[in-house]
Amino acid sequence: MKKIYTHIGDSGETSTLGGEIFRKDTIIFQAMGNIDELNALFGVIISFSKNKDILNKLYRLQNELFLLNSELATLEQKDIKFQLLSNKEIAMLEEEIDLWQYSLPVINNFIIPSGVKPCSFIHLARAVCRRSERAIVTLGQKVHLRPEVLSYINRLSDWLFVLSRVVNKKQEKIWRV
Repeated sequence: MKKIYTHIGDSGETSTLGGEIFRKDTIIFQAMGNIDELNALFGVIISFSKNKDILNKLYRLQNELFLLNSELATLEQKDIKFQLLSNKEIAMLEEEIDLWQYSLPVINNFIIPSGVKPCSFIHLARAVCRRSERAIVTLGQKVHLRPEVLSYINRLSDWLFVLSRVVNKKQEKIWRV
């Protein structure tokens, strides 16, 4: 990319990886924008994190989110297709969730999104992840999506929920009616 600006966006349009031009408000760009926002939130969480293991996991997930957006950016392309996320990444998320949950107390109520700063941003990332999932579900009504795409983003929100519990441990607030 020689220049960051192309003037295409000035009319409310932008292009995918394959060069196909769409309006910026189409569901594919809403989904991709949500994933981009989620990735940026991971950057914020990283800036607060001191735990090297969690940092490495978050960096891995940032890379996986780029892979996810690459696949979304080529869904409409006949000659280009990215299918980079697999059951391997989903299994890794599940393994980490299970490992973390083993050390956490069982809960029967909702958790109020609050706590230490990184945890508050993790809760925000989880909400953005859920919004991303809703946009991807809508996108899947218009184009064919591999099942791994939806499974991955669904499991990622679970992962973020459990991470919030790990990070917040002693300051967790349980919602009671």
